[in-house]
Amino acid sequence: MPEPTREYLWRRVCRATPDPKSCIHDDVILTHHSHDGIFGSAPRYDMERDMSLLTGKLTVVDATKYRKRKNQVFPRDLEMAAVRYTTAGLLRGGGFVVVHTPGAVVASCGEPLSHISVLWAEGDPLVEQRIPWPSGVSENFDKCFNEYREEGR
Repeated sequence: MPEPTREYLWRRVCRATPDPKSCIHDDVILTHHSHDGIFGSAPRYDMERDMSLLTGKLTVVDATKYRKRKNQVFPRDLEMAAVRYTTAGLLRGGGFVVVHTPGAVVASCGEPLSHISVLWAEGDPLVEQRIPWPSGVSENFDKCFNEYREEGR
């Protein structure tokens, strides 16, 4: 993946508010999905610049449908799938920036099934996304989630 520029994120942010960092309210529940039961805790340098979450408290079936871009999922799609939950406010309290990046499914701010980007940087993460995250940042990200995980099986 090439080094990101400001345009990397700005092409994807929601334009509903003047400041895309304030588009999603602190009390919005966010779902983190995993296909294999192992949750990422930092962006992968060669693949992404942010951590992807979805708005709403989604079931593992609904989150899997969105991620696979299918209306129907099969039992094999759910064998290892899992979800965990947090809120935008908990992530912000952990030092992260929560930005509405609608993606393929365009939904209003805070509606279920809308894509969220979680970013970290020493400066403004909308301008520069620092990858990899330094030691301790990934642990802070994981601490923002509850212990409850709804598994696919």
